[in-house]
Amino acid sequence: RLVKKTFPGAISNTKLTKKVVAALESKGFTPGNTLVATSFCADELARVLEDDFVNIYGQNFNLGGLSGFPFAGNTGWGAMSAHVPDNGYCLTIHGPHVGITKEGQIG
Repeated sequence: RLVKKTFPGAISNTKLTKKVVAALESKGFTPGNTLVATSFCADELARVLEDDFVNIYGQNFNLGGLSGFPFAGNTGWGAMSAHVPDNGYCLTIHGPHVGITKEGQIG
């Protein structure tokens, strides 16, 4: 409830993954032709969303990161590109996380 109060448009990871998968399926993205590449904040909270997408698409290329900015550099992006299936896609997901205390303080 605290998250919904603080971020009224927030949705769950489950809803997010379902919306993303539905939107991308219409564009031809499938688990067989899509590599997931992530750059989330290093906090363990971000691993849940990362794992949700890996459970759908089957693999992840971690670009590293802090606050959602990838640290892979040109070499890392090149390495990631080599893992994209032939004639396939790369779903790049990045983002920070925001903590909220029980008292509602954001930080």
